[in-house]
Amino acid sequence: MKILLILSVVLLAIPNFFTTNLNDDAPGYNGWEAYDPALARLNSMETLTHYIDSLAGAGNIAAASMEYPILIEQVLKKRFYHGYSRFNLDDNWMAAVGEKLFGQALACTVYSNDILQYPHAACSQQAMVMMDLLKQKGIPCRHVAFQHHYALEAEINGQWYFFDSNMEPDISPNERAHHLWVTNTDYLKPFYKDRYSNEMLDYVFGKGMPATHGTTNEATAPNAKLFHTVTRPLSKCVWLLPILLFALYRKRFLSPRAVASSKNKNYHRGEPVFYLP
Repeated sequence: MKILLILSVVLLAIPNFFTTNLNDDAPGYNGWEAYDPALARLNSMETLTHYIDSLAGAGNIAAASMEYPILIEQVLKKRFYHGYSRFNLDDNWMAAVGEKLFGQALACTVYSNDILQYPHAACSQQAMVMMDLLKQKGIPCRHVAFQHHYALEAEINGQWYFFDSNMEPDISPNERAHHLWVTNTDYLKPFYKDRYSNEMLDYVFGKGMPATHGTTNEATAPNAKLFHTVTRPLSKCVWLLPILLFALYRKRFLSPRAVASSKNKNYHRGEPVFYLP
């Protein structure tokens, strides 16, 4: 029993001491994205927001203007290069092992502060960070989902405009207007052609396929956030569970009352009584 207890505790505790990323398939920086490694210092929503606000202040950019979400997009282009950010074992080994065994992107970070711990982030993760920033400033936003891509729209002066810090389209403010493309993804492809082939764009956006939109100011990835909220602290303390179960077992079966009851039963049955040391 004691050996089994020790093995269980070690098995559940030891992943917390390894920084291994079981699921990291993020490529290295490709050299042509706008990524600036110096911005890795922006590793929390607080520091990121302060940095963007300082740039906005220097440029006299109001939060309610079209220039403000464009500024956020420009900063995020430099803050991340493309690739999913995922938990290491010591961050949340339950999520990391869960994705290794079952997939479903269980280890992909979904809280903005977690995403900002990495130099790379996927399209959906960058959109989550930008949407959180927009919500802080009271700018309505919603996600835009394509065949193999994820971006967002922000509402400025009653009109919706398209933003994509991940694939970095060369698009002017007026060309972002929702009424110009109205989910016709073929309209957007020319703004990406300097960086991506036609085959890549057809894969990402589809051919003549409509995009889908989320609701205004929606909660992003609610199920994944709930999963991480539960498993992250549990990963740190689940090793206590075998100890607790063993303590309950000892209390239930090896307490003086349980031992005395067992002695009385054996005595009345005429069976020999064995005393625990």
